[in-house]
Amino acid sequence: MALFDGKSNLICSGEDFGYPNDGGKRKVWLQSRSEWTDVDTVGSADLPPGRFVSGITNGIRVVGVCIPWRSAHVSSGHKNRKPWEDHISYLAALSGILARYKQDDLPVCILGEFNQRIPTIHDDSKVFGLLMSALSPEFKVHTAGVSDKDGERLIDHVATSRSLIFRLLDTQGRETADGQHISDHPAIIGTLTHLKKIEEL
Repeated sequence: MALFDGKSNLICSGEDFGYPNDGGKRKVWLQSRSEWTDVDTVGSADLPPGRFVSGITNGIRVVGVCIPWRSAHVSSGHKNRKPWEDHISYLAALSGILARYKQDDLPVCILGEFNQRIPTIHDDSKVFGLLMSALSPEFKVHTAGVSDKDGERLIDHVATSRSLIFRLLDTQGRETADGQHISDHPAIIGTLTHLKKIEEL
């Protein structure tokens, strides 16, 4: 979870994600070396709030997500949800958002916390099917089946429309070399290539 610092070319999700938030924390932030246009921090009124931001940079629509984990607001937060309830609501709304973006005829990159392993390794096949339905057949998940430096399967992913290719270069651990805890998620490092632009060169 990042702290919003007001830098240029940095766009963030809303600060109200249903849990206490002191210090301007955000669930999702995207930074580009180029300017952003058509920035959207809501996506849909049906999305659980504070977990979405998208914008266009360098001719690519980038969608940053933080899909709620299975126990969001079940035993903490609002404590008024069933397991997977917010996760399922998010996927339903995301499906409509991606369908709308598809009409813009721009390549789309979705990245962030999906909170599911791809392919699934548990018995949550229904929820996994909803994720695949929201993404397929337009998007390829380039991080499917990948394990991080600690040997754990990724729940943070990068998915793109077919004119984009993401190449995973490395993952970074959850602790520094001296054992300081950084995050409960690894960093993902990679390159994004726009195939259409290469063809036009």
